[in-house]
Amino acid sequence: MSVHLYDSAAQHDSPDGDRLAGRVNIDALRRSLPFDDYDFYLCGPEAFMRDLYDGLRALNIADERIRFEAFGPSSLKRGPARVAVDEKVAREPTNGAPVTFARTGKTVRWQPQQGSLLDTAERCGIDAPFNCRSGTCGTCAARVLAGSVEYDEQPEFEVEANQALICIGHPATSGVTLDL
Repeated sequence: MSVHLYDSAAQHDSPDGDRLAGRVNIDALRRSLPFDDYDFYLCGPEAFMRDLYDGLRALNIADERIRFEAFGPSSLKRGPARVAVDEKVAREPTNGAPVTFARTGKTVRWQPQQGSLLDTAERCGIDAPFNCRSGTCGTCAARVLAGSVEYDEQPEFEVEANQALICIGHPATSGVTLDL
């Protein structure tokens, strides 16, 4: 395993070569990473994540293999594959658990392969707050108006009554209505 450190504030590579000037980009990834069966986790400013996201999609990395989280506010939205995913949500079979986003009035049928409630919200174009995607910070807590949420792994802290961590939760079989 090798580590490549990039310093976006540096003008030149370090003399000993342990830090490279600039931001990591798709060209750098293509030079140093043998593309295979990877999941990608992007975290940083919007422009940085947009460049990497668009580059990964151009390399035919599946949209569901790319996760992202912003530093501060961001309007980063999933790219060209989003249309296909939104169409898929509209055509979902009726045997999944219903998920209703009360503020927007959207209801979809959730299937296990669709990931967390946060993933579902993003696919539906719903802007839901989050920070960690691992159930450790609580930023994604949403009020449960009806139904219930289940977790594959228990959150690392006690979640308030009538709240759910949507980054790691999925709807119970009977479904859920969230205040989103």
